[in-house]
Amino acid sequence: MDLKINRETIPVTEILLDDMQEQSVELDYVLPDYDPDIFRIIGCEIQPVILGYAMGTDRITYEMRADIRVLYCGSGSKLLQCISQQMTFSRNIELPRPAEAPSVLLRPKTTYANCRAVSPRRLEVRGAVSVQIRVAGEKKQEVIQDVFGMHVQLRKIPVEYAAQKRHAAKNVILNEEIELGQSKPSVKTILRSDVRLEHQEHSILAGKLIVKGEAQVHLLYTWEKSPEENGIEQMQFTLPYSQIIDMEQIDESYQGNAEVQVIRCDLKPCNGKNSAADQIQCELELRLNCTAVKTASAQLVTDAFSTMYPCEQSTVPLQIDMVPKPGWCLPAAAC
Repeated sequence: MDLKINRETIPVTEILLDDMQEQSVELDYVLPDYDPDIFRIIGCEIQPVILGYAMGTDRITYEMRADIRVLYCGSGSKLLQCISQQMTFSRNIELPRPAEAPSVLLRPKTTYANCRAVSPRRLEVRGAVSVQIRVAGEKKQEVIQDVFGMHVQLRKIPVEYAAQKRHAAKNVILNEEIELGQSKPSVKTILRSDVRLEHQEHSILAGKLIVKGEAQVHLLYTWEKSPEENGIEQMQFTLPYSQIIDMEQIDESYQGNAEVQVIRCDLKPCNGKNSAADQIQCELELRLNCTAVKTASAQLVTDAFSTMYPCEQSTVPLQIDMVPKPGWCLPAAAC
């Protein structure tokens, strides 16, 4: 009796690199003449963001920016002061072997941030940020779908996998002037802000992925109660976005997803109709990393034995790409 085996080749994920890089952040800052002396440091934060990356045959080079913000109280007054600085770094990491059209994930986070006053006019910031780097490629793997003959019994499981994948990226800039409203005092200094991305929707037309969502901007600012004292006020507003990303050869049989990342959020107080700082000019830059997946299904053999003949079988672990989770967003760095 002959033994017949039906095989099929499917794409599987191959992890080429899963590593962590750390970058130290050191800043020596001397106060300009118009800022008051340091009396007490209130807080310090470092927020990293990936500006972009370039993929070579054997390495990845990426640009990262660290946004540094220090709050302190000046001597002889109750005014809260804010220092904002930016530092840019260029790093690279070697790949163990070349890969064709790999997917790259770069996820930064703050490891720690410390600040101390060296003198009333000088401070030091010491910290570190880390970047998770994950590179995945694709390879073809032969799998067994069915076996006939020699009284072989099989155990099968149904599997849905990404048969075809398309990738695209797009940077978008949102500009808006926001009025504070009559209930809000005028802006003196913006202390901090952060962006939260919510309510994402996707739809596919022929060769295009449509991404819609909202960016909620939260900010904290000071206003002048008196020449010697500041008040603190918070507010939030929403910026909607709708983008069309060209992705060749996709249609309604694909499922799309966009991973959204905040690159920067620039907020500036500006004068309105009453010649007071009752408006905020916002420029928000987002990066949309888009993926479209066409799925297929198969019955894979996971175990086999024969009721009449000796039988040995071995298994191989596989990592199969599934459809990405919809509406996933990278944590937004404070601006």
